[in-house]
Amino acid sequence: MYKGKKAIGVCTAELDEKYRTKLLGYVLKELIKRGDYVFVFGTDSDMFLMNDSDYGDASIFELINYDLLDGIVLFSDTVKQGSFIDDIVHQANGHEVPVVSVGKEIGGCYNVVYDSEAAFEVIVRHVVEYHEAREVNFISGPQGNEIADRRLEIYKRVLDENDIPFEERRVGYGDFWVDPTVEIMDEFMEPTRVPPEAIICANDSMAVAVCDYLNERDICVPDEIMVTGIDGIDEGVRHFPGITTCARDEINDSKKIADVIQHVCTGKPADRLTILEYHLRLSQSCGCQRNHLFDCSRLIMGLNWDMASYHSNIRYYAKMSEAFLNCKDDNAFKKILFEYMPEGSFICINSDLGIGKKMPKNHFYRDNAFTSKMKSFTKLNGNITVEDCPVKNIIPEAGMEVSDDMPVVLLPLHFGENVTGYMGLWIDMGHKMDMNNIIYFLRSFDNSAGYRMAYF
Repeated sequence: MYKGKKAIGVCTAELDEKYRTKLLGYVLKELIKRGDYVFVFGTDSDMFLMNDSDYGDASIFELINYDLLDGIVLFSDTVKQGSFIDDIVHQANGHEVPVVSVGKEIGGCYNVVYDSEAAFEVIVRHVVEYHEAREVNFISGPQGNEIADRRLEIYKRVLDENDIPFEERRVGYGDFWVDPTVEIMDEFMEPTRVPPEAIICANDSMAVAVCDYLNERDICVPDEIMVTGIDGIDEGVRHFPGITTCARDEINDSKKIADVIQHVCTGKPADRLTILEYHLRLSQSCGCQRNHLFDCSRLIMGLNWDMASYHSNIRYYAKMSEAFLNCKDDNAFKKILFEYMPEGSFICINSDLGIGKKMPKNHFYRDNAFTSKMKSFTKLNGNITVEDCPVKNIIPEAGMEVSDDMPVVLLPLHFGENVTGYMGLWIDMGHKMDMNNIIYFLRSFDNSAGYRMAYF
């Protein structure tokens, strides 16, 4: 319990991915609506490489105070290293805190997963059986990837059931990304080859790349070659032609996820496995939608606004970085935070760190990322409050009066593996959750103030 409410911890990565944060935002909104207090422990990294920076990012999960929590929602498909997931689940089980894993089936958890295999089969059957295409190419993800391998098996099986011989030359590996997909398209479209009737892609990003490739060569999609994807990202909706895909219903799915965590936190019976379905979204790229009205001017205005905001952020935070690098003492540090910190946020710094202190070399944290007491700087109502904050409390005293209707998002501060502290901010769920500006601030802080505290 926290402040008299059921407390839910939400653990996630890839906070800079809109596809990920869309479902996250709806889940947070649903939990808040049901009267829960929500802590979000997150980072923009997927921690795939396991380098020093990934260890620094993973430190945010060491901040979790399991004694405060009644349950955890773990977006397990965003964290690409199983060891970090295993540690969260192990710690939670040891404190008898139930964990709901969203995205992957994990032992010791209640699991909520999407049936992406059934969705992909719907896509393949739509191309092969509804459109009666027989020369069907497939662009898979990386070889050896579990999801990619299963989708390749489904592709082969549907071809076989429709008496279409499988041909190895009709399969390419686009690694779920643009550049490898373009290389595969060069192979598919070699003059000596018979062009396909359709190209099925293992995600929407590759489907967008395929459409762009064909359009640049005046090959009409879908009249000459049909293209499909899967996962329903926004880029596929805004693209011309619109991508035929399978998409998630995040609004209703978030209610089902909240139902599971609510049941397990209150001791009610809950299924160990909940399956969420994708829905087929037909569009132009397969020819099922011809009169697609799309406001291009609005899209262009939005992109121009995003680019202008991007350049503005670069200039703004470059000034902040310069100020931190020239900072001489803690008073100057406080003034810089007052100018650049987002309203409704706080920063907690390890107590043995400071702008004016000389740090020993190789002063790294791994198992104990945070000191028992943190020095906190909280910006609320145009004021900065400086105080000591026990790390077990997570939130400084100055932030205790912030409305419970806003989840607190907690992010790591680090320079490489050297953890300097963490940042928190309260998110107004009445507005669209956009983490980009926060990530700009975070990385600028890490690279300047973090460097000063770690090595000067």
